[in-house]
Amino acid sequence: MKVEKELIKYHAVAFSALTAVACFEIFLVIYWFLIQRVIHPHYYLGLLFAVPSLYFAAIAYWSKRRIQKESYSVLTATSAIIFGFVFSLLMLILFSCVMVHDEVSDVTDVESYERVIKLCCFQHDLIADFPDKLPTDAENANLYYSPFAIGQGGQEIAVGFRASTDTTERYLRKFSQEANWIGTENDAAATRHGVFPGIFSCLDGSVSGLSADFKVYVISENPYRSGDWNHGELSLVAISEEKNEILFWASNW
Repeated sequence: MKVEKELIKYHAVAFSALTAVACFEIFLVIYWFLIQRVIHPHYYLGLLFAVPSLYFAAIAYWSKRRIQKESYSVLTATSAIIFGFVFSLLMLILFSCVMVHDEVSDVTDVESYERVIKLCCFQHDLIADFPDKLPTDAENANLYYSPFAIGQGGQEIAVGFRASTDTTERYLRKFSQEANWIGTENDAAATRHGVFPGIFSCLDGSVSGLSADFKVYVISENPYRSGDWNHGELSLVAISEEKNEILFWASNW
């Protein structure tokens, strides 16, 4: 009977140690995800997810010492392990809350643009003509990224900046050749291509539409039905030669 009790004690210690190792491996995966696969890395918050592994490691260590001192209580160890699992469950709930928050939070800080382009879930053809990073001569840059548009269930991304005349002309030549349609927001044919006044309002704040000096280039268009833009996929560029301003916009909804 005494031998059996001793085996139970050592099994409990081994279980805590193995659980600590498993929790640490899970922590490494979660921490990598929180700093590599989200727009805003959670360097410090991510460290909280190491607590369960540290907790179980401490339980294993102190349990071993108590066995050596012959003052070990299996009931106490069991209670500690149960508490540890409850704490781990709370950590998983926290992780879910963090991910949900990131999925519904808009991003407007221009410094995050490169991570947005790298990590957003848009189909490649919708953002293929977006710059991988802002040009070195870009000024007055603005960014808007909505990873999950509540109500429409889609995504929206837009970036705009002013650049040099050379950069503007380079984009003009490129999109003049690639665009499916070229015009202004007020052209009669614009709505057939999904171009409506105010579509760039997330950048300039004007719901009435772009100024007359902007020309709109439809790069990619895929309406729900021909002429029906209640749902669809659309990628646009607007360029003002007068202001040397370039606006990129894409959405699927």
